[in-house]
Amino acid sequence: MRIFLSALLIALSAYGAALAADLPQQPTSGVAPLASTPPKAQDFNQYVRLLLASHPEVLALKAEAEAKGNMPSQEYSLPNPQLSIGVMDLPSDSLSFTSEDMTRKSIGISQAFPASGKRELRRKVAQDDADMAAHAVGEKRLELVESARLAFYELRYLLKVQATVVKNKKVLHEFIDIALAKYTVGGGVQQDVLAAQLEYSKTAEYLIGIEQRLATLSRNLNVWAGLPPETDWSDPSVMPLGEILAAEDKMVEGAVGKRPLFRQMGAALQKAEDAAALARRELAPDYAVKFSYSQRDDTPMQRSDLFSAEVMFDLPLYRKTKQDKMIAQSMIMADRARLDIEAEKLKLRRDIAELMEMQRKNMRLLALYQTGLLPQAEQAVHAAMSAYRVNKVDFRWLVMNQVTLFNYQIQMDQVEFDLQSTRTKLLRAMGEENNSEVANGY
Repeated sequence: MRIFLSALLIALSAYGAALAADLPQQPTSGVAPLASTPPKAQDFNQYVRLLLASHPEVLALKAEAEAKGNMPSQEYSLPNPQLSIGVMDLPSDSLSFTSEDMTRKSIGISQAFPASGKRELRRKVAQDDADMAAHAVGEKRLELVESARLAFYELRYLLKVQATVVKNKKVLHEFIDIALAKYTVGGGVQQDVLAAQLEYSKTAEYLIGIEQRLATLSRNLNVWAGLPPETDWSDPSVMPLGEILAAEDKMVEGAVGKRPLFRQMGAALQKAEDAAALARRELAPDYAVKFSYSQRDDTPMQRSDLFSAEVMFDLPLYRKTKQDKMIAQSMIMADRARLDIEAEKLKLRRDIAELMEMQRKNMRLLALYQTGLLPQAEQAVHAAMSAYRVNKVDFRWLVMNQVTLFNYQIQMDQVEFDLQSTRTKLLRAMGEENNSEVANGY
């Protein structure tokens, strides 16, 4: 029996030494350290400038907007004139230019003219399309700024959780030392040591998952902005967003007037209306004017040259199957554009209401953790530790209180992250890239 106890004590001491060796000396960012000095941690504003300047989707949308900006002048221009050169009424038997009076060599020029108002309407439709492309760039900017801000907040959240986990591992390690010491002198039981070791292993498992998420998020941030893999993300700099106090109706009203998405949809509606006006104008026929000059060779009798002018009109013979259908189609598309705007307004109103309620809920939860749950959990751990030292409570009660404190710390960090995420989404919904204009009322 004595030999068994000695062997057990030696095994427990070796396990404690292994735990001490496993305990990290300081928090890490989840990215493997490099021999060379890595770039400094990225500032959020600096990162956003780099992201918007290099992101291929933004560059592609800008290129599309620039290309469509060249369309209005093209649509307003007249069709190219046509030059005609030919020979008329040349006898096939002799191919002589002097045997027939009507044989002549001619040159002419013709110009087509759309009906009055069509060119301007076509220019407007092209300009509306260019405006849609330009506003798409603005909406993509909002999307990327939102994604970057959420990533920065998540990175800070994970770093805080990592520090909390490391701290909890250290406390559990101390608990194991206490349990081993009491067990060595016969004041504890083996189950106490095993319970502490189990919680320690659970914490180590949780830390591995956090470090994996940190590595993945850091790599994604590097890829998005084209940063080198060794960029240091151990201390990202991003300002927390303050409370958004604006009234929901004013937020919706402001977003409709400011957000690029609604400007894009407004341009789509204007394009549909201009296209409907152009379709109605298609009932007016286009026309072309042609001038030609014919030269005739002299025969024994002198012959004069000829001058011709003519005007040609389009005849709307297929109005019922073409122009009328075009008008009906364009009116339906205009109605569709109006309904799309109303549907997006309803979605915006619903999203803002939900996000504002989430902000209120998270603020209440954060205050509860900061002023109630977390201080009380810390006091419970201190009280349990004091009671355990004098054998007034079970060791598992001490471990349970420490685990409860750890969970509350993690949950508070999660609530804080959720709060900042909610405010970030509110900014996006309102068409803002920062909260300088909305923190104290819209």
